[in-house]
Amino acid sequence: MSRRRIAASLLALGSLSSAGAVELQAGQPLAIDLPASSFTRSVFIDVPAGAERLTIELDAGNAAQNVDLLARFDRAFPASAGNGTPEPLFLADQSHFLSASSGGSERIVISRSSRQPLREGTLHLALLNFSSSAAPVTLRASYGSADDYLPIEVLFDDTSDGCDVAGWNDSTAKAPVRGNTGTTLGQQRRLALIEAARLLSAELQPNAVIRVQACWETLEYTANGGGTLAHAGPTYLFINDGSLEQRLPTLDARHVAQTGAVAAHQSGTETCRLGVSRSGAQDSCANPVPDVQAAFNYKVDQVKSFDYGFTGTSPGESSFVSTAMHEIAHGLGFLALLDLSTNVGRQHAFINGQPYDDAYGRHVRWASAFPQRDEELLRLPEQDRVTAVTSLSYLRFSGSNSLASQANPFRTFPAPDSYVQLHAPASIVPGSTLSHLSSVPTPGQLMNASISASAPRTLGLALDVLRDVGWDPAPKATPAAPQLLQGQYFDPARNGHGFDIRRVDGIPGVDNLYFLVLYTYDASGRPEFYSAVGEIIDGIFMPARDSASGDSLLRSLYDAERSPPTYTDTSPTFDGQVRIDFVDGARHPVCQDGAGGRPLDGTTAVMHWELAGEERQWCMQPILPVVENVEIDFGSHWYVPADPGWGVSIMSFPAGGNDGIGLQLYFPDATGRGRWALMNTTNFVPGEVYPLYEVGGYCRDCDKPDGELQLTTIGTISLDLRAPDEGTSTVSFDVSYPGPEGGRFVRTDAPIEPASTPAYRGE
Repeated sequence: MSRRRIAASLLALGSLSSAGAVELQAGQPLAIDLPASSFTRSVFIDVPAGAERLTIELDAGNAAQNVDLLARFDRAFPASAGNGTPEPLFLADQSHFLSASSGGSERIVISRSSRQPLREGTLHLALLNFSSSAAPVTLRASYGSADDYLPIEVLFDDTSDGCDVAGWNDSTAKAPVRGNTGTTLGQQRRLALIEAARLLSAELQPNAVIRVQACWETLEYTANGGGTLAHAGPTYLFINDGSLEQRLPTLDARHVAQTGAVAAHQSGTETCRLGVSRSGAQDSCANPVPDVQAAFNYKVDQVKSFDYGFTGTSPGESSFVSTAMHEIAHGLGFLALLDLSTNVGRQHAFINGQPYDDAYGRHVRWASAFPQRDEELLRLPEQDRVTAVTSLSYLRFSGSNSLASQANPFRTFPAPDSYVQLHAPASIVPGSTLSHLSSVPTPGQLMNASISASAPRTLGLALDVLRDVGWDPAPKATPAAPQLLQGQYFDPARNGHGFDIRRVDGIPGVDNLYFLVLYTYDASGRPEFYSAVGEIIDGIFMPARDSASGDSLLRSLYDAERSPPTYTDTSPTFDGQVRIDFVDGARHPVCQDGAGGRPLDGTTAVMHWELAGEERQWCMQPILPVVENVEIDFGSHWYVPADPGWGVSIMSFPAGGNDGIGLQLYFPDATGRGRWALMNTTNFVPGEVYPLYEVGGYCRDCDKPDGELQLTTIGTISLDLRAPDEGTSTVSFDVSYPGPEGGRFVRTDAPIEPASTPAYRGE
């Protein structure tokens, strides 16, 4: 099974210009001329109440031109970003649906079961022309029934990756058998596999075309039925992790690996429109890559014979239809990606070198009675995993659909006894252990580890397992907008580095603008800071790139002789980018390494940053989950509008009945580079003078040193902070930077104001 990274065509172009706008109505083709290297963001669809399924199709006049299709509910795509035109990845980050092949044919299906369900209201489209020439395109929209679906396709002549297809063309004469009208062995094999795909399609009802590459191999098999009938698996894994530039907002879960078939179904478009190709580069859907690779054993027909009938089974023969359904179901998602080949289960879905949870494995638990356990398999230490997967009856599947299934004999029991029992023999059998149902409490199921002569031709309990994995047809509620906890965040594994993020208030008509300061250290461990401004959309902080520098994470420089004295570093040697995902961060690999002893029970964000050639992901949590029991909460960014170039980030906290304050003072050194100093007190008294400390830090890609970080006094600070109705807040400080750059920065009784409204007295 190959696992390839998405190569989205949205990476292929820089800035785009804006084009016109018009309504797209169902049943009425809409022709639009897109200029070269341009986009339009104002095409929209008014979705009526009661709509169950919407299909949107885009076709360019020249199929070789690269035109992509994005869609989102509730708000139009931005016409601008920062000081420039939005980049393609910036638009993709804001999409709810996308179809992005390298060709000129795109398609999106939206249903009530989509992550962003089809609903009454306005659906906004963005059309992106990556071609260097104008692209005339035609858009079409149509509505359908919730029961509509696209059948699974079988590829009988795809010889890629060494696939042997000769078995489908075997001319050996055969008599038709129980519904299978084929008159040669090859014909019967084809018709039986098509029947298996038809039966699976009817149960799963895919929203996109799923393709199965059908092959033959010579594998072990004996006359008594011992050996392998067939094997199959997914060709690709997909994941919604924007920090990897894999924007798949349609997937039900962030940071969880999905098979290509599930990704296509949930996205409402084929995997070839999600950025995969045979060559690893962008490709159109003219030569599509299969989602499932299945191989059947030549030796079965040589030793014993498959039964190719559509109904019943000849005594002693294995049903080819049932075998094919069983194997294809593995490729569709009934498959754990935990690597059991070494008997320790070290790895799961490795993508870009990181071990992501998979959609099947995240529901698997070790539910032991003695001792009492109910723990996620993927969170267990290695040796406990071995114990769990060889526990005979204590390896369980806990998906909600499976628990409620009529085929689950334990459904009326209390948890964890209600969990579905999985195949966990006393010795690990790679490919069999964990990825099958146990035949002890649930015999006769299609997804038992062994297929009997009378195997069923329905998924049975496996249908509910697959629904838990990502095939659930139930209508979904519109996802609630994530509520951001404003304040200071840090990575417990990297104490000393962090950021402060606050909503900017006081700008008429603007209610979704956030200011972020990243405080960190340079390669020598000296404090430095960077900043970003942007919106939070669907739980993601995504500042736009500055039009002059191309950076979203900015380095401010200071020159007292300039007006204004502060300016952005636009030098080509500096590159700064940042993106912070505040949704489901606890599932991300960087939050699962156990470092820092972090509890993953609150807001957990994944920050991806790039700075001067470095690139990392950090797991960030609030320093204070909630600020309570303080008399006055001054938490905010404080600044002087007429005196840019410095500021103060303040965090209030309770301390033994007193109001405590922790702050970072941001200031320039003698070269104009941004530095920061720290003040902390457990009993804040307005007007009192407190020492300012430089923190002896460590570089961003260094391991945290043992012990506490060293503090050096480099100045003093005094604040007179007041609520708005109590007067003007002021700050005085005198700081001398001790590094080789040197410099002294002083302000006296400077009137400061908050960029965001603090809670003050609990408002």
